[in-house]
Amino acid sequence: MNANEREWSGPAPARTGATLIEVMLASVILAILALAGAAFIYRSRADIALQKNRRVAVELANARLEEVMYDWTYADTLNMVGSPTNQWLTINGRGNYRRRTIVNQTGAGHDNCLRIIVRMRYNQRDNSDEVRFETLRGR
Repeated sequence: MNANEREWSGPAPARTGATLIEVMLASVILAILALAGAAFIYRSRADIALQKNRRVAVELANARLEEVMYDWTYADTLNMVGSPTNQWLTINGRGNYRRRTIVNQTGAGHDNCLRIIVRMRYNQRDNSDEVRFETLRGR
């Protein structure tokens, strides 16, 4: 036996490191997690924008209800019975806010009060995105 030839009498040395399949599998798992995280962030931003629009709609509807309740006389409010008003409002460059004010008479069951309804739609694409405030006004 010469110097370059060695004879191994024990077990083969253990391999260290990762195989190509293990590296590729880890890469696929990381890519899936990254895509899921990106989708979560995208959806979160969309939800935040929608909630911002909803908050603005609530504030605008409340302002209109307070205006009709406290700034208008009873006679002015009574003149609105049967003729709803529609207003298209532009807030922060977005013109998709529709505010509708409806006044109805309630009849003897509610002491002849006026029912005031303020509906505020804050998304033209979806009819369910609407805030509705309702109250009664006496004489």
